[in-house]
Amino acid sequence: MKNKKKTTYILAGILLVLIIIFILISDWGQKTTSGRKLDDQFFAIDSASVDKVELEMSGKKTTLVKSGLGWKLTEPVDYPAQANFVPLLISDLKNYKLESIVSTNAENKAYYGFHDTATIKITVYQNGAPAGTFEIGQAGRGPSQTFIKKTDTDEIYLADGFLRNNFMKTSSEWRTKLIFSIPKPSVKSIEFISDKETFKVVRDSTGNFFVGKDSVSLTVWDGILNLLSDFNTQSFRDTTIGTDMKPVSIVKIDWGKNTEVNFYPAPADTNKYLLRVSDLKQIFEVDKGFSGNLLKSRKDILGQK
Repeated sequence: MKNKKKTTYILAGILLVLIIIFILISDWGQKTTSGRKLDDQFFAIDSASVDKVELEMSGKKTTLVKSGLGWKLTEPVDYPAQANFVPLLISDLKNYKLESIVSTNAENKAYYGFHDTATIKITVYQNGAPAGTFEIGQAGRGPSQTFIKKTDTDEIYLADGFLRNNFMKTSSEWRTKLIFSIPKPSVKSIEFISDKETFKVVRDSTGNFFVGKDSVSLTVWDGILNLLSDFNTQSFRDTTIGTDMKPVSIVKIDWGKNTEVNFYPAPADTNKYLLRVSDLKQIFEVDKGFSGNLLKSRKDILGQK
């Protein structure tokens, strides 16, 4: 009986020693290092002063720059950024807290997401000057926790109030999908041009729309106007359209300004179109199902079968 009790104490002692060794090796839960109290953040920012953010992952770089009241990408393309995404990123940079050091061992970096395919390197600028740079690893166990580290040290920190997904986006995901927004009352006329036919829908003095003397189907026409009031792409193509490529359809919209949408067959995909819109440099990609909401025949618009 005494031997059994003694064995239990020995096993409990061994377990306690192993736990202590694990904590010492991994630095799990460590709030200080070498007597140094942790800072709240790597560097502090003023949300209103942040005017540029560079993100690099897997060798691909995305640069976000403040433009007026909004943001835009300048690398790899020059294009407006999704309005809701950048404020979330800046909010995390402003409010996150360093909770603990989880490791100081260089061999543990891959375990916490610091390797070639997962690490996000971020550089933040304020008033045109660099405020700081650090690396983002994988998400922690908490709902808004992420492992982060400075670029010149092996110390890995657990940050709270820092969501990896707010930083982990491709250049396409950072871009706004809104191409243009034309208010319905502003539309004066729309011309449809294709190999099969060319016709123009014109608004008269009473506010009604006609093709020649024929009135349009209100259901079909209202669907087109709704589409143009919030015209979004489905995807992006970072390419150019050669001068030898000819559009298969063109839609010209007069709304006090002139907006022209050109539809080109997508190479190697017969179910998609490439879009070039007026003087925008960005090329867009949409499928034919989506395009069918705008590319209507004369009979369609008149409600004829």
